[in-house]
Amino acid sequence: MGQNLDETMSIKAKKGIAYILTAEVLWGFTGIMTKKVVNHYSVLTLLSWRLTIAVIFMTILVRVGIIKLDLKTKNLRPLILLGILQPCLFFTGETIGIKMTTASEAGIFLAMIPVMTLLIAMIFFKKHPGSMQVVGAFVSVLGIVIVMIYKGMGISFSIVGYLFLGVAVTSAAVFSLLVEKYSDYTSIEKTYVMSIMGTIVFVLGAYGEHKMAGTLELWISLPFEDMKFLGSVLYLGIGCSFIAYTCLNKAIEYIGPTRTNIFASLNTVLAVLSGVIFLKEDINLPQWGGIILVIIGVYMANKKIKGKENV
Repeated sequence: MGQNLDETMSIKAKKGIAYILTAEVLWGFTGIMTKKVVNHYSVLTLLSWRLTIAVIFMTILVRVGIIKLDLKTKNLRPLILLGILQPCLFFTGETIGIKMTTASEAGIFLAMIPVMTLLIAMIFFKKHPGSMQVVGAFVSVLGIVIVMIYKGMGISFSIVGYLFLGVAVTSAAVFSLLVEKYSDYTSIEKTYVMSIMGTIVFVLGAYGEHKMAGTLELWISLPFEDMKFLGSVLYLGIGCSFIAYTCLNKAIEYIGPTRTNIFASLNTVLAVLSGVIFLKEDINLPQWGGIILVIIGVYMANKKIKGKENV
C-alpha cells in the first residue's frame, strides 16, 4: 500500500515537472519574440493581440470538441480572481516595473517569486514547506542575482518601479497558491477565463491608446499587414498564453505552487542562453556559475528525501 502511494506520488511529480519544464521552455523564448515587436509597437498593442489570439484559438478548440469546458454550472468568481492576478496585475506590474527600472533590477525582483510564495504560503495559507524547498529556493535566487549582476547591474532608484515589480511578484505568488486551492476547475478552464480577463483589460487599454493617437485602423489591421508581428503574437498567444499557462496550472496541481515557482528561475537561464544562441549576446564565467546555482537550487527543491516527496 505504502509502495503504491510512493509510486503514485512519484508519477505525479514527474508529470508536474514535465509540465512546468514545457512552460518554462516556451516562456524562455518570450524575450526574443517580444523584442522583435516592442521596438516598433507598444506593449499594450502586443498584449491585446497576444491574448485575443489565445482566446480565439481556445474558442475554436472548444467549438470543434478538442478541449472541454464546463463553466455553465460553476461559480466563475474564483476564476475571475485568478484572471485579475494573472495576467492583469502581473503583466501590468511587470511591464511598468521593467520600463521604470533596469533589466537587472527587474530580473532580481521577479526571481523572488518562489521566496514570496514560500512566505505567503506559511503566513496566510498555513503551509510548511520542506527544508530542501526553502534552501533550494534561496540557492536558485542567489544564482539569478549573480547572473543579473554580471550581466551589468544598473540601479534606477525608482521607488514606483520597485512597487510595480512588487505587485507583479506578489500577484504571481498569490495566483499560484489559489490555483492549487481552486481544484474544482480544470487547467483549461482556468487558462480560458484568465485569457478572457486579460483580453478585456488589455484590448480596452490598447483601444484607448490608439484612439488618442489616431491609429485605431493600424492597430486593428496590424496582424494582417505585418507578418513579423503576426508570427510573434501567434507564438506568444498560442505557445505562451495558452499552452504554457495550461501547463503551469497542471504543474501546480501535481507538485504544488512552491515547487512549481522555483522552476521560474530556469526562465531567466533560458532567456540568457537564447540570447547567446540567437542574438549573439556574450556570457561570462560568473554568469555560468550563477546558472549552475540555479540548476542546483531547482534540483534541491524537487529532490525526493527518505522515500517522501519534498512537498
